[in-house]
Amino acid sequence: MGHTSRRTLAPSELRSDRRRSRWRRLRSCFNLESILRQLTSISDRLGRVEDALKTSSVAPSQEAQKDATSGSVLQSPPLIVAPAPAISSTLAGSFLNWYTNSIWETVKGKKEQNRRADAKAAINIMFVLYQQPCKIQEKPSHANQDAHQSWKYVIWTLGTAMDKAANDRLHIFDKKKATAKASSLRKRWRSLRSSHPKAYRAFGAQFLALKRSGQIVDACTPLKQQWMDSELA
Repeated sequence: MGHTSRRTLAPSELRSDRRRSRWRRLRSCFNLESILRQLTSISDRLGRVEDALKTSSVAPSQEAQKDATSGSVLQSPPLIVAPAPAISSTLAGSFLNWYTNSIWETVKGKKEQNRRADAKAAINIMFVLYQQPCKIQEKPSHANQDAHQSWKYVIWTLGTAMDKAANDRLHIFDKKKATAKASSLRKRWRSLRSSHPKAYRAFGAQFLALKRSGQIVDACTPLKQQWMDSELA
């Protein structure tokens, strides 16, 4: 079997090969430094963008700003905010959304008005089918973060319990699976009225008794949006 002999490089070739090797290492270092500089530059730009976003999110909430040179008060321009969507993926989510985003406020557009009508009906139906005392406090100021977060937690916890109660009670009569949409809950409630009128009236009577005795309190939703006798007739 033959052996392949390795050619011995001449001194000049060895020097040339070493120079090429050093150049490759240097070029690799240059590329790495260039990449690091680019990453640093990107990080700096992202930091500036984040700072700008933080500033812009705070500025509109200030009622006025002082002009350092003239001492006059400059009124901040009004912030135009799109209305919060009235739909959610669960009844508990719709319940939380109703209170945190004041879904009862009037909006333009037939489609959005219909969605808010469904949301309003669903919130009231959840109260009726809960059949227990409960209380929702007034919405705290966003300035008090601890109180606001605690309030949201109470809303979410109550909404989750109401979600389950509404679906469980309706299932007794219609045997349908749990409802997640406000519009679907509204349809099931209407069906209960026609298919099981005694149960419908019993739920309404218990709810109204609790509400009149002060055991059900909603300090957030406007009174005209809260169901009473006429809506449960």
